[in-house]
Amino acid sequence: MTVRHLGDVLIYLGALAAAVTAIAAALGLAVRFTVVRPLQTWLREQIKAPVDAVHAEVTPNHGSSLKDAIDRIETTVEQLRRDLRGHIEHHPGRRR
Repeated sequence: MTVRHLGDVLIYLGALAAAVTAIAAALGLAVRFTVVRPLQTWLREQIKAPVDAVHAEVTPNHGSSLKDAIDRIETTVEQLRRDLRGHIEHHPGRRR
């Protein structure tokens, strides 16, 4: 095999590699638009309602959310703790 033949083989291999790359890129785009995007859209639609419901519960809305209920419970427990501490300090009673 001569240097010229070797050069021709390298040119053909380069052209073949470019063609394979172009075909793979075209197939990749086709798969992305025909499979991946519709799948992403479907998944987004499937999880939107549950995520919105959870978000609504953990976001304060001035009354009915789970977050508001927890805040009310924390406030009540803290007030009870202060009241009990005050009661113990001012009415010592019998100690063990």
